[in-house]
Amino acid sequence: NAPDAGPPVHLDRTNDNPFVEAALVTFQHVLTYGDDTFPAVSWAFTLRAPLSDGDLEEASPADLGASVAVSKEIAWFQAYAGAAVAWYGRDDFYGIKFRTWQWAGQAALEWRALPGFSVIAQWVVTAGAVDGLRDFSKPSHEVGGGFKWEVMGGILFEASLIENIINFENSPDLGFHF
Repeated sequence: NAPDAGPPVHLDRTNDNPFVEAALVTFQHVLTYGDDTFPAVSWAFTLRAPLSDGDLEEASPADLGASVAVSKEIAWFQAYAGAAVAWYGRDDFYGIKFRTWQWAGQAALEWRALPGFSVIAQWVVTAGAVDGLRDFSKPSHEVGGGFKWEVMGGILFEASLIENIINFENSPDLGFHF
């Protein structure tokens, strides 16, 4: 093992899936809906409390998160940006200590190509989750692309592909949403 490889962890099919059942309460507020000059701005505050013991050893009775998001319509495009920060306490998973504070940022551009159909490109950066564990200690940069299509009134179909742009030793993630 390299010095920064962290403690050895062996999980196989005899282990339950890592999980934590939790309750979340989120307060969200739109500060402004935007206009021809200024973007729409909103914020959110989230409180998360575990409901049962899972494989994650919780260091605090609750986790806290806050985020801010802006969006601006420009001709046929919608631009989005957001930032989030969360405090988790010093959680532990099979001897791996997670960082107390996490942060993330996001920027996206949506092009309304046709009425009811948009193409979306997105970039996300997320803080490393642990100290001294190689790639898991560094921020993750991901790019995504996809589309959303209003199949009929009130029914939206979305598909997206996301890929880590620093570490290509994994496969892209594909998601669908109705």
